[in-house]
Amino acid sequence: MIETKIDDKFLDEFLNTLRKEDKKEIEAFKNNNFRKDLFEISKNNEGYFYFLLSKKQKPLALGGAKPMSNPKIAKVWMLCTDELDGHKIQFYKYVVNKIEFFKSKFDILYNFIYKSNFASLVWLKKCGF
Repeated sequence: MIETKIDDKFLDEFLNTLRKEDKKEIEAFKNNNFRKDLFEISKNNEGYFYFLLSKKQKPLALGGAKPMSNPKIAKVWMLCTDELDGHKIQFYKYVVNKIEFFKSKFDILYNFIYKSNFASLVWLKKCGF
């Protein structure tokens, strides 16, 4: 698993291979500028955004922590592709370390999911939520 910068090619491939659960989550926010917003978020230089590829250059996940109006609070978020299923152990180790980094930057981390998004519930539990 490799952390890298996001570009047009990877972003298009990522959005075209999102897990069904994550597509529903995006639809729930009804964000027409989602692609553009991801590019803006990815410019964060403080380490609050990550984009992961497999060693074969296949998009796996992107996520981060979005600081709220109170700078001590952040919403953690993540979206994944079906390709992630073959990289779960590496992924959980990576995300647990990233959550520890976010904990060092914020006093409160939170997330919310819709009740049938079991894949997200699993990773949130593994990260201590």
